Amino acid sequence: MDEQNKTLSWFKWQTRDIKSYREVFTNEQMGELFFAVMETAESGEKVNVSAAIRLAYLQMCNDIEVAREAYKKKCEQNAKNGAKGGRAKAENAKDNKKSVYKEVGANEW
Repeated sequence: MDEQNKTLSWFKWQTRDIKSYREVFTNEQMGELFFAVMETAESGEKVNVSAAIRLAYLQMCNDIEVAREAYKKKCEQNAKNGAKGGRAKAENAKDNKKSVYKEVGANEW
């Protein structure tokens, strides 16, 4: 996996998931889960975790992959839009737009 597709600069934890995990995991297990998920989000590689948190970790890894794919698609779309002119094209359109009001000179009244 190349560097651009490997690193996920952020990963959102769903509070509904975390509340469920807190009901069954100890603080130590929650810490292990957090650091394992963050390592995977950063490196793109899965890490070994204890059997107690493995299912939760694998679920979070699936969420990371979904987030990574969505981010990749967004970047590709932004690149396509940028190649078409993007913001510069919109600004040029505004500047080139003619006023609906006709300018009247002083002697045309």
